[in-house]
Amino acid sequence: VLFRSRRFPMAVQAGRSTGDRRGRRRIEAAAGVVAAIFLFLAVAPLPVVSDPSATREDWTLLANPGVAARFRAEDGLLRVEVHRLKRRQPSEVRLERPLAVKKGERWTVSFQVRSDEDRTAVCRLNQGVSPWNPLAPEQTFPVAVPWTSQRLEFVAAAEELDARVQFLIGAVPGVVEFRDVQIHRSAAKQPSGVPGPEK
Repeated sequence: VLFRSRRFPMAVQAGRSTGDRRGRRRIEAAAGVVAAIFLFLAVAPLPVVSDPSATREDWTLLANPGVAARFRAEDGLLRVEVHRLKRRQPSEVRLERPLAVKKGERWTVSFQVRSDEDRTAVCRLNQGVSPWNPLAPEQTFPVAVPWTSQRLEFVAAAEELDARVQFLIGAVPGVVEFRDVQIHRSAAKQPSGVPGPEK
């Protein structure tokens, strides 16, 4: 009995040591999980957020995977904030609205635009579904810090009931704002040598 009583404290101490090691392992594992969560939040892309008011104006923001961007539309002002880009290409962030066009129609896109720093952007007329072919040559326009006015014209190369007018603004991070965006069909130019209608 005396022999056992001498070893009992050692057994208890060994048990406590094993329990302490297991507790430390659990704490270290939990700390690793917390660190992984914080790392994920640090590198994970922010969601693309569309304000419900944008729906009334038929504008939609599209961003490629890995891009963090936010979109807000209010009282005719379209504001896009690009926080992070995976690649610095204009097509990484696209602001678009649907349009139905017929072959040979001339369309005018006029607007005012500004940014937090000087940059260039692209406007194009494309198919809205696969294979997303261009319906007219894309046009590059400058974007400055103060408001500037732009007027672009496109001639549809084919009929497309589900076309898209797109602003491509993913070349560099920052803020781009549009206002007074007008998209309308222009009067067709009279071909040279063809007499106009009699008055």
